[in-house]
Amino acid sequence: MLATKDARPTVKGGFPDPPASNSIEEIKMEKLHISVTNLAAFKSAKFCGRCVWYLLRMANRVPFRKPFPGVMTDLDRLEKAIVRASLADGEAPDWLGPFADAGEPFEVGLISHLDAETGVELAGIPDAVAPLGDESYLVLEDKTARYKGEGDLWLPVYAAQDNGYAFLLARQDPEYQVTRGGILYFRVEPDLDDDALLESLTDCGFRAPICATAVEVEIDPDEIIPPLLKQAREILDLEAPPKGRSGCEDCELLASLIDLYGIAEVADKLAHTWKDKKGVPLRRVLDYRLERRAARADWEASHEGANNGGPEGIDPEGMLAVWDWTDK
Repeated sequence: MLATKDARPTVKGGFPDPPASNSIEEIKMEKLHISVTNLAAFKSAKFCGRCVWYLLRMANRVPFRKPFPGVMTDLDRLEKAIVRASLADGEAPDWLGPFADAGEPFEVGLISHLDAETGVELAGIPDAVAPLGDESYLVLEDKTARYKGEGDLWLPVYAAQDNGYAFLLARQDPEYQVTRGGILYFRVEPDLDDDALLESLTDCGFRAPICATAVEVEIDPDEIIPPLLKQAREILDLEAPPKGRSGCEDCELLASLIDLYGIAEVADKLAHTWKDKKGVPLRRVLDYRLERRAARADWEASHEGANNGGPEGIDPEGMLAVWDWTDK
């Protein structure tokens, strides 16, 4: 839900209640909540349905949680503030490119919509929504990343995010029609000579040289988002995980974790088993799992060094890296 268009809308708190016509009783299926960021990950060049099956069913309750670096949150806040102040000033800098004619961005807070056809509740918080002067709006996403050109593997994901927010904004009361979308890439330039480094010094430290690149993306939410919602529903409804993407390093990591967990579980039972007739089959199961583990270790060793470090690390462009673990 949004405030009136005369104000700078802000939504706080939990998810808005869905309209009565979209009630879960009418849909008669398990409701799936997914963020715009995670739905957009379906457009990744390294999309893996098997990884997504696990991710959706875990609902972000994952083991070995890794805290999000605080400096990234600070950078994100700074980027948003810079964009808002630049457009509010009326003389936008050149790096805003095609978005320099937009009005002052405003925050809309958390918005959501429960799709009646799929039972998927899509939710998210756009970085910025800006008026265009013709009763239509621009959605901007800020990314602390280096733009790699039209072949950037992340660009389709970011474009889908813009379309996801456009999809949601058009379904609020009052509705906001988004006709343009953009990505603002902010990158740090670390390769400076000594003179440039000394010029960046301040009384309290130094100024980081940050450069921005503005990229406009196509906005067609009614064409892009519904198929992704259906895909998410189809994956969640599968009783078993589908076949993974060929060569998916994340699948290999997950399989290794499952194998190791199975070994530990059987070994624990065996250690607390006092009767031989129970211990013998457990010993056989443990030997089988250990053989599987050894075979997998041999496979990993033979692939070490390939694809950004091989299966020892998370693929930087795979599903685990794309997924938003902060979504609730």
